[in-house]
Amino acid sequence: MRLRLKHYLAGLAVLTLTVPVWARTYKESLALDKNTTIGSAQLKPGSYELTADDTKKELNILQNGKIIATVQGQWVKIPRKAGASEVDFDGDKITQTQFSGSAVSAVAQRGAGQNPRVPCPGRQLPSRCH
Repeated sequence: MRLRLKHYLAGLAVLTLTVPVWARTYKESLALDKNTTIGSAQLKPGSYELTADDTKKELNILQNGKIIATVQGQWVKIPRKAGASEVDFDGDKITQTQFSGSAVSAVAQRGAGQNPRVPCPGRQLPSRCH
């Protein structure tokens, strides 16, 4: 009986250690030519990198390799894997980021005082989904 318990515990330990291997970090370069909002973060014109870990519900915004903001969000399943990375805008607000080769899309939560919208599947802008 003890031998089986040891085997189960060893198997559980190996499984626990391999879970981080399954996590994937997505990256997308972004060049802005005007002031833009993502969640509650205000971005000025410039070059940025968006990163997201599929085990977390947040999107990191980096500039020159440093995290300048972290935006809470959610992962939304899209009908098929994105062929290329894409950032969706609603006016001057970033609403959704699709990462190349992924079947999910990162949707930024709206800042305080903004009405939430239902995210769209596929490539439509969320302002068209209601």
